[in-house]
Amino acid sequence: MLNFLKWYVRFFMKERSEKIPERYIFPVESPGLYIHFPFCKSNCGYCPYLKMDYDEQLVSDYIIWLQRERMLHGTSKFSSLYIGGGSPTNDIKAVRQILQFVASDINGEIALEVHPDDTQLNNLQRLKELGVNYVSLGIQTFDQELQDKIGRGISKNKNVRALDNVMNSDFDVVNVDLILDPGKDFNVLHKDFNEVAKFSPQQISIYPLMPFSFTSMHTSNKPDIEIFYFEKLDEIAEGTGYRRDMLWTYTNKQNLRYSSVGREFYLGLGLSASTFTGNYFTTNTFSLGKYIKSIQRKKLPIANLRYFNQFQGALFFAFWKLYINELYLEPLLKYFPEAENKIRMFLWFLEKSKLVKERDNYFFLTKKGRREMHKMEEWITHRIIDPLWSKLRKTNKRK
Repeated sequence: MLNFLKWYVRFFMKERSEKIPERYIFPVESPGLYIHFPFCKSNCGYCPYLKMDYDEQLVSDYIIWLQRERMLHGTSKFSSLYIGGGSPTNDIKAVRQILQFVASDINGEIALEVHPDDTQLNNLQRLKELGVNYVSLGIQTFDQELQDKIGRGISKNKNVRALDNVMNSDFDVVNVDLILDPGKDFNVLHKDFNEVAKFSPQQISIYPLMPFSFTSMHTSNKPDIEIFYFEKLDEIAEGTGYRRDMLWTYTNKQNLRYSSVGREFYLGLGLSASTFTGNYFTTNTFSLGKYIKSIQRKKLPIANLRYFNQFQGALFFAFWKLYINELYLEPLLKYFPEAENKIRMFLWFLEKSKLVKERDNYFFLTKKGRREMHKMEEWITHRIIDPLWSKLRKTNKRK
């Protein structure tokens, strides 16, 4: 079944030369909103996301263009806001300026990625005053050798202080990001997880170290080892009050999630941001110059567009719902009614293959399904996302 999906994605869900839409139309009143802040004061070699050296004037100009891009869209309300990067907390003033033009349009959480360097208590208090209530702290690891390998160089003591400060700032949800390096002994991951679990954040996310062709990480994924590490950690996590909820995420059973990918539909603003409407999946330009020119012409700054028919849109929707381990049949059929027969057949095959189990029209990954989803996610990263971002990064110029 998954080999069929790989074949289908490669040959039928390609970039299309469709005319760029003048405006997105969403099947829901309040999609999610993602804003990309590409600026960083430090450059971590493992990070594949679009980033630029921090420049105060450039940041100020960028926010003006973000606001103008927002004005190109008719959507008035959003179910959530996630701001990522880059390192948005490198500039609290910039976060305030962004929230000034979008916060009143948000019906749900206002979520922000937080760098350990920016976790002074006064900074965290300012974020709370601005309305930020979900934060994701990028610890990555307490292991100094792995810190040096990924180009972070943050000491264990500094990471511990950062986590302590965040946990004492009373955010509604705290997620902590950790890295799984299959080239390291399992004990490194085990110690990192236990160290974080002591502080009882609502969520701990563990991401396999992904080698992209354009980063300095010259390693390779080892899915069998990674899966073994996750399943070993599953047993240990139970003893600390955590369980694996999403594919690579553990929660402490408070039913609260930090997850931008779990939203049904979403609008992306800023350089490199992606949008999913059900029939379009688009990625904005990586070039600041092209971004500005598009907005000046009142055109959406799209650099890559994939048009989905009903079944393709349903597959994309279902993939990310299974990633968060919560696919409900009713909205799937509601949003993609023309593909109902294919959807039901697809889910039937998944059940017969023992990849999912169904309960009251909800579909959940089995242990076998998690293993296959892990491999599928890495396949998509290397065969779809890496080539796309490599291509778009070549346009990443200021002018």
